[in-house]
Amino acid sequence: MKKIIPLMLTILITVPVFGAGSYDNNPAVALAVQQELNALGYDCGTADGDVGPKTRQAITEFQRACNIQTDGMISKDLLAELWLAEHVRQETDNTQSAEASDQQYLTYVNERFGYAISYPSYFVQSRPLPANGDGIWMSGNGANLTMSGSYNVMNDTPESYSRYSANETGITESYTGDDYFECYRIEGDTEMYSYTKIEDLCVSFHLEYPVAERDQYRTMIEEMKKSVVVHAK
Repeated sequence: MKKIIPLMLTILITVPVFGAGSYDNNPAVALAVQQELNALGYDCGTADGDVGPKTRQAITEFQRACNIQTDGMISKDLLAELWLAEHVRQETDNTQSAEASDQQYLTYVNERFGYAISYPSYFVQSRPLPANGDGIWMSGNGANLTMSGSYNVMNDTPESYSRYSANETGITESYTGDDYFECYRIEGDTEMYSYTKIEDLCVSFHLEYPVAERDQYRTMIEEMKKSVVVHAK
């Protein structure tokens, strides 16, 4: 197995710090801290490398949980604790990835649009199919899954989806690719994930699951993303 050096350890080794809290002014370090805190469930909002009030609050909550100085600053002590947390999380991810390889998947093929998405077999249909035949609602193990499709009549792109999402609240992470857009948002103790593959059709799946189980579901999400076929029939 390839050995991956945790990002926080790389920062501790390679990025100099002069005086308490001076990491705050390094956008690359701040961005890495925000991403790790968001992954651990400490809501920094959108990870952008800017240490604002929401990031300070998340840092303070994490510092309090680790019993280190609660000053809301990006210090070496904070990075050291994040390094340990990151290491534990990556080990957990590796274990869950191995478990995910044993997870059985079924494939949903939409009759109207012809797209296909694979999903874990424990999800079952939870509501009558929509009258327009664009998708399906499912649930299982305390999570909800929606799969849907539509014609791309507005000639949308990943960039236009990104612009639309800028007006939505609660988004913690968003990413664009050559032909897709994805984002995460948190409401209370629920994390919501949306993925859309954008061609002449827009094919989406949306997951809602407990924040406490995010690592398990993020592993599942990667498998589902790879399975999306816009024209399966």
